[in-house]
Amino acid sequence: MYDQAVKAFLRVLEYAPDLHDGYFFLGKIAAERKDFKSAIEMFEKTLAINPDFLPAEKELKMSKMLAGFRVVHA
Repeated sequence: MYDQAVKAFLRVLEYAPDLHDGYFFLGKIAAERKDFKSAIEMFEKTLAINPDFLPAEKELKMSKMLAGFRVVHA
């Protein structure tokens, strides 16, 4: 079902490229698939649109940690 969800979110983002939720959920799917490089990219796009969206910040840190990046807690 992830493939269908990805297609749906990508279609939504074609029409609403500033919808941070679309990128956030694409990041969640990528992280679930253990594609942390893509997850990080999607969470960064989410935060570029909405810097105050704390769930994306949390998921970004978690994805970076799981990908082997050193995460500094602020």
